[in-house]
Amino acid sequence: MAEMLLKLEKKSPIKVCLGAVSCETVQKLIDELQLVGVELRKNEQRISDLEADIKELRIYSLELEQENKLLKKELEKEKANVRLLQKMLFARGTEKQVEQRSGAEKREEVEYEETESGYVVKTTKRGAKNGHKGHGRKIPDNLPVKEEIIDLPEDKKCCEICGKPLKDTGLYEVSSEISVKKVYYIKKKKRKIYKKTCDCDKCHTLMKAPQSPKLIPKGKFSIEFWVELLINKYMNHLPVTRQISDMKSYGIEVSSGTITGGLQFIYSNYVIALYNALIIELRKTKHLHADETGYYIFQEVEGKKNYNWYMWGFVCKSVILFVLDPTRSAKVLYQTLFNMTPDDIEKLTKNKPVDANNSEPVYIVNADKYSSYKALQNQGLIVIAYCWAHQKREFEDALTKYPQDQELKPWVEIWITKISLLYDVNDERIKHTKDSYDFNQYHNKLIDILDWMEKEIEKQQYTHPAQIEIMTSMKQHWSGLTLFVQHPEIPMDNNPCERALRPIVLGINNYWGNCSIWGGQLLAAMHSIIQTCLLHRISPRSYLIYYFEECTKRNSAHDENEIDLFLPHKLSEEIKQKLKIPETEVLDDT
Repeated sequence: MAEMLLKLEKKSPIKVCLGAVSCETVQKLIDELQLVGVELRKNEQRISDLEADIKELRIYSLELEQENKLLKKELEKEKANVRLLQKMLFARGTEKQVEQRSGAEKREEVEYEETESGYVVKTTKRGAKNGHKGHGRKIPDNLPVKEEIIDLPEDKKCCEICGKPLKDTGLYEVSSEISVKKVYYIKKKKRKIYKKTCDCDKCHTLMKAPQSPKLIPKGKFSIEFWVELLINKYMNHLPVTRQISDMKSYGIEVSSGTITGGLQFIYSNYVIALYNALIIELRKTKHLHADETGYYIFQEVEGKKNYNWYMWGFVCKSVILFVLDPTRSAKVLYQTLFNMTPDDIEKLTKNKPVDANNSEPVYIVNADKYSSYKALQNQGLIVIAYCWAHQKREFEDALTKYPQDQELKPWVEIWITKISLLYDVNDERIKHTKDSYDFNQYHNKLIDILDWMEKEIEKQQYTHPAQIEIMTSMKQHWSGLTLFVQHPEIPMDNNPCERALRPIVLGINNYWGNCSIWGGQLLAAMHSIIQTCLLHRISPRSYLIYYFEECTKRNSAHDENEIDLFLPHKLSEEIKQKLKIPETEVLDDT
């Protein structure tokens, strides 16, 4: 624009003044044109600035758009986690697969009946149908019998017409019912006293029968009383305060301090020795299950800011063991399975093995994908057989997280069906002897299913975050997931340990936790003893009475060399028969 004005000024003939015409008008025009040029230059600068601002805004808009996409993904992820937590809190507490049937299949099972107006759905009442045999009204023959005579009232023992007395025939119409009566009673012990009939000076004149041993010296409660208390607390999940309240209804008033002191004495003098023997027995196995769950100890511990503890569970063929610890770290596994001291653990974690000659893994452990187990596997101490129930749960959780995703649903359902089929084929496989014809037939079917799974895992086209997460996890843990293939004796899942931990979880619902560390340790020990008994079909109540009676004979628990013989699975067959849980039948009162 400035150049154009300059050219105009040079070429303009108005520069020649004619004298008659004033130059003021021309000068004003030139001044205005110069002002216009200045404004144009300013506008050009503004346009340049605006274009730069627009460019920055576009870049900022793209950044916001990307951030918005990320936030939407994060929001969807958090919503998915909320749906998963809601399922954990409020959904049915079962992992049994619900059979999915089409509408046609369901319609085929509906019964119809023909009426005058046409066909209608046939309605049936719930419960047993006519002609159903059922279990019968059988009374068990393993219970004691207490007879009760029911007689006619005195005014009915005569003829209703003439009034003559009725004659007793000695006959009865007999019927039976199962009843219960809870009784607290005083066991009065009378020690017989004998008097000598000789003249010997070196012997006592009177001889008394020896005093029967007590579980707690000078205590006023019997072994049966303490066993009932322990069974109600740790097997029936009845808190001590409720038991004390129940005792009051039977006329017995016992202070909580008396019960607490007694339990502490029993734990330190009798139970802990048996518990330590269970730990030693666990270390002798080659295969075990391991899992952990949260627990509460309401006692302040230095360096710990909360009351959250953990109950570790271990299950093998011979024993079930629980270990209470304030942490969920791998040190619990090092200490429990290998009896390592903190110094040993420190050396091992710094790549300085305690025993360099131990190159082969010591244990095969059925477990989940928690990092503490992997720490021991990285050290070559264990091999983890990952749980297929947990793996199946990951697919189910994907549906819970993204219920509206119609593309994800069929993919998940295919995988759940394949995992269920894998269970079915393996269940049939392990029924037969290894390398037999039938075993090999099912083994080949198993390999076919796993080959399909492995090909699906290796695919690269997954875009959904749930698919990517699950497939990546399966790829990383595939060797542990397929360990059961070459080791048929290894189960596919960790359900035995989860079932073992369930009573402790149920107990938390009743008494939350413990107010002392020793109380939590007693709980771990008692659950270990009780569930080990149940594992071998031994009555925990009968076993504890037997064990305490044997301990009182020597006024202490048995030493390390003897205690091993008192483990439930090492008792003699004769004692096992006496302590076994009686066979029962399902009773029907319909």
